[in-house]
Amino acid sequence: MRKKNDDVKISPSPYAETIWRVDLSLFIILLIIPVIAICFASPLIGGVIGVILLVVYPIMMRYIIPAYVRSCSCRLTKDCIEIRRGVFFYHSVQISFSSLQYCVLSQDVIQRVFQSCSIGLRMAGASAAIRHIPLENGRKIKAIIDSIMMEEYERGDENGAPKEI
Repeated sequence: MRKKNDDVKISPSPYAETIWRVDLSLFIILLIIPVIAICFASPLIGGVIGVILLVVYPIMMRYIIPAYVRSCSCRLTKDCIEIRRGVFFYHSVQISFSSLQYCVLSQDVIQRVFQSCSIGLRMAGASAAIRHIPLENGRKIKAIIDSIMMEEYERGDENGAPKEI
């Protein structure tokens, strides 16, 4: 499978920016419906919200989404998974394999179109995700994580007893 000392770098899908842009566009379309309703009740407030949307949307599409996708990185080491992302606020997470309970490979409708996926990592009381990676890479990464989790389970706790599920 993989050697114990190899690090695996996980890169976003080449379509990650497009997926984020489609997601943002769908969100804005759904947001416009209540704004139109607000315009009938209070034209001033509806107009202000509309102007804000007209200013924020192009900035998000042109600058923030590409910067966010460039900032996303993930790496599997022999001990943990490191996930980094952020534009204005940098977010870095290290998840040890011993704390993982399970991982899930998922695809939404837009990701299916672009052959992309997300891997959800679940721990006790927390979760993390590796988003918008190519589907084939996602399957390989999930298999690696599952095999490492199985090794951790078989190794057992500090007394050598198998961990309870």
